Amino acid sequence: MPPEKAEEIMARLEENIQRKVVLEILDLLSPKDQQKVQSFIDDNKKISAFLSKKILNLDSLVKTIAKSAAKDFKNFTK
Repeated sequence: MPPEKAEEIMARLEENIQRKVVLEILDLLSPKDQQKVQSFIDDNKKISAFLSKKILNLDSLVKTIAKSAAKDFKNFTK
């Protein structure tokens, strides 16, 4: 596989994982908390701190979603 194609595939996988993580996390938050996160949109440190307080096992959740998305992507590309 040419390096350019591999980079394109990795970029798509990363986008897919990010999208799934964001959607899952937003589903777990109340509308008020969703607005709070949006107010931090330009400050990743504040977002991480806020989400860590609101969602138990956030790191584990992100890892699980990432693994699932990678598996789905792998199955899709077969």
